[in-house]
Amino acid sequence: MKINDNVIKLDCTKGSYAYAVIGDEGVTLIDTSLPGRGNAIVSELKTYGINLLDIKRILLTHHDIDHIGNAAYFQENCNCEIFISSMDYDYAMGFKKRHGIKKVLGSIMKISIPKSLKQISTDKIGNFSVIPTPGHTPGHTCFQYNDVIFAGDLISSKNGNPTMPPSIMNWNKGKLIGSLQKLSIENVKYICPAHGEPIMVNNNWSDFIKTISNK
Repeated sequence: MKINDNVIKLDCTKGSYAYAVIGDEGVTLIDTSLPGRGNAIVSELKTYGINLLDIKRILLTHHDIDHIGNAAYFQENCNCEIFISSMDYDYAMGFKKRHGIKKVLGSIMKISIPKSLKQISTDKIGNFSVIPTPGHTPGHTCFQYNDVIFAGDLISSKNGNPTMPPSIMNWNKGKLIGSLQKLSIENVKYICPAHGEPIMVNNNWSDFIKTISNK
């Protein structure tokens, strides 16, 4: 489904949405969803006239398996660059074990690890702004493209409203709330989470921030 002329929500990744952004530099994927969905993503992109080799980069919001699940697939098939925060790099590459229940999930659900990942070292990657938002993971990162923020697991959504991700899945709830409080939504029209549908920014956002800040 197209969010706007440049942004596509990949419906085949429902449950852990990945997004495609069509820009002057080619196509950028935001996350890659659960393992085994690579072919489905390619098929859906073709319906928009996008071929595999049009994908030039992948921006990973964090190291969780349902976000990096097909990163190796795309790197092998289109030789794209893949970026992730330095704080999440070791987890994505398998050098460190994930925290809490994610350690168990990581031992059950095996994934192919990309040959290489680029650690984010700047506040801009092409036309994307890099927004550090630690809390869900140590190096969780949001990305902004024009008036759209790709939120990964910083938030979820339900019935068009923002919600907190399940506490059991968060590395540090206090840092996550702090990241939400600092997130600037000036000139932002959509916030696109992995879990739940894209959120149109309105007064619901300020009400949400007030609610989580008082808990």
